[in-house]
Amino acid sequence: MPITRYVTCAVIFANTSLPPNLKESGSDAAIQLIESASTPQPQFTLYGYARNHALSLPDLEQHPQYDAVSQAVTWVADLSSAENIRLITLVDAVSAPTPVNVIPGTDGIWYDLTIERTKNRSHFRWWTRPPVGWESAGALVNYMLELSQSTFILSAQRSASDKANKIAYTPKTQSL
Repeated sequence: MPITRYVTCAVIFANTSLPPNLKESGSDAAIQLIESASTPQPQFTLYGYARNHALSLPDLEQHPQYDAVSQAVTWVADLSSAENIRLITLVDAVSAPTPVNVIPGTDGIWYDLTIERTKNRSHFRWWTRPPVGWESAGALVNYMLELSQSTFILSAQRSASDKANKIAYTPKTQSL
């Protein structure tokens, strides 16, 4: 039986505080990097969503944020200064997409990449490997996948630590 997965990636220069609803993307995995601060050096927050092991994330079901009903995990992480710099370098290397014929196979992954800057929007879509001329878009998606894996692991460790350090809350009663 053929296995096809869908991975949606987006880099949005928007300086918005509204988190995206990644579950509604219809993808097996979604990674959005949204500008979280408009400064001379943009700062991004990663919003991740994965189900069905689409990103080959380790121990998906063991993540503290795992939802057994949807069989998915969502997580959020701020990028470091070095990660932001590398991201901007990769985004700047991507040029406007040229039309190409994409021929899908039976086992593989559809990749969607959207880059939004002010009123400019570029969209790329390919099957398994980026077509000739889109290598820079493929490099950006590969970096986003790397970031999703590292932030997924850190968010699991942080969530587990937060749960272990919680102190039971006992409300105080007042004597009358």
